[in-house]
Amino acid sequence: MACIRSVDLSRVRFELNGVVATFHRPHPDKEAKPYQVRDARAFLEQTGVTP
Repeated sequence: MACIRSVDLSRVRFELNGVVATFHRPHPDKEAKPYQVRDARAFLEQTGVTP
């Protein structure tokens, strides 16, 4: 089960399968930057999620 917590106004903490990651919300644009997508993908791969 995943746990999602808002750390503050610009950060979100995810915990899935014992792996924890903190990400910044994209702002002012709503689109994620390439490095943010890369980091999110790496987090999912660490938790055992595959595309």
